[in-house]
This record gives sequence, structure tokens and C-alpha cells, in this order.
Amino acid sequence: MTMSEELQRYGKSFVRIWEELQIESNGAYSVERLQQLRDYSERVTAMHCVIVLVVTPLPCLLVIVLIESIPLRPPADGIEHSFLLWVRTFALTVVVVLGCMWPCRIVVPGLPLSITPVIVAATASAIAGAAGAFGIAYAIGFPLPFTLVCESGIGMFIMGMGMVAAWGRFLASDRVGRRAFIRHFILEFILG
Repeated sequence: MTMSEELQRYGKSFVRIWEELQIESNGAYSVERLQQLRDYSERVTAMHCVIVLVVTPLPCLLVIVLIESIPLRPPADGIEHSFLLWVRTFALTVVVVLGCMWPCRIVVPGLPLSITPVIVAATASAIAGAAGAFGIAYAIGFPLPFTLVCESGIGMFIMGMGMVAAWGRFLASDRVGRRAFIRHFILEFILG
């Protein structure tokens, strides 16, 4: 195989993977979704749509503002006085992991999703991530630059393990669901 053919093969593989990771429907919408959109647009007014668009992000914004309003001590006080930083890191990680896992109910068809394993995985991910970041900060020095970046790898790993523990049987038996789950998890890992 020549170098040109090899590059073409890698290029085609890259394009295929890139297209698989895309979220949009590429113009393919189900008849049911189009009927739901039509029914919705006939039922509600334009003002209702505007209100929904304005009000929907408010709970998320409120949660982030509350997390960011947790008071922090000056970094000069040292790691032994940074308890609220780790509480804040924990809370933020719980929110991020919930935001990663909960969309699985839409993305993965047929997934037996209940809130309990999602909360358990989010809590375990947050504990592991915050503890890992604390350990790194303790080992190399405090304050730890890019704390969230340092702990996200640990948190994402634990989140993935929680997903497999909760939905492993379903994913092993459902090829379409498994593929959708893997695509979603890869996308979340890249974004996280």
C-alpha cells in the first residue's frame, strides 16, 4: 500500500468517525417528531415559546450561581484551609456528571434509566474526582492550576464505570443501544 493510499484510508476513517460523532439528524427526522412539532406549534402561542426559551435555562443558571457563590479562602492560607474549594469541586462535578448521564434517556433508545444509579454514579464520580484533585494538589502544591481539568479524567472514568455497572446487561444485549451509548460517552468524554 502506498503512502497516498494509506493517507486516504486514514482520512476516510477520520471522516467516518467524525460523522458518527455528530449530533444533528443530517436532515433525517422521524415522522413522529415532525408530527409532535406540528402539534406543539398549533397548540401554543409565540409568546409561550419565548417564555419557555427564556425560563428554561434559569434553573441551570441558578445552580451554577449557587455553586460559584460558595466562599473560598485565599490560596495563601494553604490546602489545609481549602475545604470549601473541595466542596465546590464536588458540587460542580455532580452537576456535570448528571448533565452527562441524564441525556442518555433520549440518546440511547430503550435504556432502562432510573434516577438512583445516575445519582450514585454522579456522587461517586464527584467524590473520586475531588479526592483525586486534592491528592494531586497535596503532592505537587496548592493551589492546583486547572483543578477541574485535573479531576475530570478521574470523574469521567468513574462515571463510565457507573454507567457500565448500571446498564451493562442492557448494553451487552442491545447492539443499537450500545452503539448509541458509546457514541454519547465518547462525545461526553471529549467535551468533559
